[in-house]
Amino acid sequence: LVEATVEAQQVLSCVARTGQRLGISMICDILRGSENERVLQMNLQTQSTYGLMREKPIFEIKRIIDALLMQELLIQTDGQYPVLKLTQNARPVLLGEKSFEMRIPVPQEKAKKPDKAAGDADPELFARLKKLRAALAAKASVPAYVVFTDATLRDMCAKMPTEEQELLQVSGVGERKAHRYGKAFLEEINRKAEEE
Repeated sequence: LVEATVEAQQVLSCVARTGQRLGISMICDILRGSENERVLQMNLQTQSTYGLMREKPIFEIKRIIDALLMQELLIQTDGQYPVLKLTQNARPVLLGEKSFEMRIPVPQEKAKKPDKAAGDADPELFARLKKLRAALAAKASVPAYVVFTDATLRDMCAKMPTEEQELLQVSGVGERKAHRYGKAFLEEINRKAEEE
């Protein structure tokens, strides 16, 4: 668990200042100071948040956005071109009245053992959950990690939840995601359990 209030403020501020009308990749491009055609075409290089996260790799910025979505400070609209919008929860963090914490993966050396154990627990179930995630992501026109991350799917394989309350104990599953996607994943896990 790490404190990431400044990074959260930078992302939220970028979403707000660009009119809450851009998707994840464009927000990442602005924060990284990208000079790609669309950024320059839309004159986004003049934004005050342009280049604020220049030193961060794109996956780190996406991880922060994912955490903001998971904790419901941001929402992503449905449709062909999903855009990011602020929720009421974003305001206290933006104003510095509330801090923001997020979970990040432990360095690879430490993570190898538990990951392997969880992966080995049921590689077939993991593959089935990934397939289900891909289908749900395609239907909602969002990247797969927005539904659930690989780490969350591995934790599902390890914990094998059979009902929504148990699903909420899985790392990376909040009430909103449990409500939105939980039923399909629980059905898949229960189906696998019945086969054994």
